[in-house]
Amino acid sequence: MKYKILLIFALLFIYASSCKEDEPDPEPFDYKKQAQKDDEAIVAYLQEHYLDENNEIMLIDENQSALFDSDNLTIQTVKKQILINGEEIPFKLYYYTISEGAQKNPTP
Repeated sequence: MKYKILLIFALLFIYASSCKEDEPDPEPFDYKKQAQKDDEAIVAYLQEHYLDENNEIMLIDENQSALFDSDNLTIQTVKKQILINGEEIPFKLYYYTISEGAQKNPTP
């Protein structure tokens, strides 16, 4: 019985001494800064890659034309902003058109 009480007190002491003090709250995440970094990464990727004859994206190694410089790439700044935590985050939409259809509505 005596050892059980000693063991309980020892465990309580270890538990109490292992508790950390409250850490300060991390600073809020900057979504605008992250959106800017993501946009820069997308542009860098489009400048370093091209579309080969099999419509596969490949890394530029010779005199290929980058996806970013192609007439088929459309960059659209979206007018309606994303709202995160009450803050508007601007973003761009990048899309590459390989072939356009001949009809008004897409068909299989």
